[in-house]
Amino acid sequence: MSSFDWAGLQTSLRSAFAGAVERFARAHPEVRLRAVALHGFSGQFDRSLSLPALAVALESDGFADRGTLFSERFGPADWRHAELEVDGASALERAVTAEATRADRAHFAATEKAFTEALLEAVRHLATQVPTRVPTTPDFIAYWFSNAGLEMVRQTVPAPLVERFFPKDLARLCLRERMAAAPVEERLTFFAAHLHANDEFSWEEAQAGLVAAGDDAFPTLLGLLSNARDVAAAAMVVARLGRANVALVEALRQRDEGLWPAMALGRLGDFDWLLRRPVRTAVLGFTAPYKAITQGPRRVPLDYRPLERLLETVPDAAPLVEKELAPGRSRVHAGRGDEAELARGFGSRHRVVRWHAVSLAGWRDLDPAVLPALADRLGDVDATVRRLTVLSLRQWKAAAEPYEARIAALANDDDALVRRIEPLEEQVDKLERKSS
Repeated sequence: MSSFDWAGLQTSLRSAFAGAVERFARAHPEVRLRAVALHGFSGQFDRSLSLPALAVALESDGFADRGTLFSERFGPADWRHAELEVDGASALERAVTAEATRADRAHFAATEKAFTEALLEAVRHLATQVPTRVPTTPDFIAYWFSNAGLEMVRQTVPAPLVERFFPKDLARLCLRERMAAAPVEERLTFFAAHLHANDEFSWEEAQAGLVAAGDDAFPTLLGLLSNARDVAAAAMVVARLGRANVALVEALRQRDEGLWPAMALGRLGDFDWLLRRPVRTAVLGFTAPYKAITQGPRRVPLDYRPLERLLETVPDAAPLVEKELAPGRSRVHAGRGDEAELARGFGSRHRVVRWHAVSLAGWRDLDPAVLPALADRLGDVDATVRRLTVLSLRQWKAAAEPYEARIAALANDDDALVRRIEPLEEQVDKLERKSS
């Protein structure tokens, strides 16, 4: 990364954002700015990096002060001037994307982090320089509106103004910090009480807290499973935790007709029990380990043998399995160490296993040695497998170039969806036209 001109990028970002705000001010000399904000996406991991949108808020906007960042007053997407034109944006995006994508995924992540810091520094520059160049209110602020919420805003907005403008968000943040430092029993009681969406603490955070507690959460989860209202949430936690005691497994079995209890039992590997249940319950359980929604912090090696066991023992389950693991649905991530099982899955007699395996093989965290076996699926008898193989190979960028001729040959495939996959040259041309 040292060869990239980060200092030059920083200077360009400062100049581009400040210039956009100054042009707006010259075009509207009668207004005063109360805020400038970046917002929106800043790229797609391992594919591209882009500039967030730049927005300005006016003193005369008239939005009510609700004490939270997530309101019309501070949400840039709701502002009348939500996206200013930024000179040179496409060139900046092309340059940083080229740097991010020139190596592996770890390099992309490092570049993305450096790009984020450069953008934050540009926002700090706006905070200090805009008031010296254009009319602003005395309490003018500049910030980056993102999913990180107040944690990102605090990096560019002075503490007194954070307290003044965002008291509700600050109170929620203080609550999180207090709970993080609380004794485990107090934390578990708090998380259990917040498993359903509310204003001060989200159910996603409450579930994550229970998962993070590990085995200490078992008694709490057992109590939750006795309450019909909490069964789904508790079972979701067990699934993501990936382990349980005998009492928890028995409690889940008593509720196994529900979606999440069945999925939790599958995640725990309770397959003998699931095979004795109705087909739909069995399918929900057996497919759970292959879905991203059941993944937790404990890595579980990929293993298609349980799924193949279901398909061979209960042939009628195949249509339901294919629906649950259909292309486009969230799927578990494959990682280093899964290559052998992926390669075995490529050759499974069950097409749902083959298409699931080839769809996971696009992760560039894997050993590239898996690519020859993946490329062999370009000739699979199933059109879905062929199409997903192309898409996964393309994720490997330059490493997939040896297979491009075989991919191009699919332009004459018998299946219309496979034929519809664009040649690599056309994809590149479209991306270049879009960015210019």
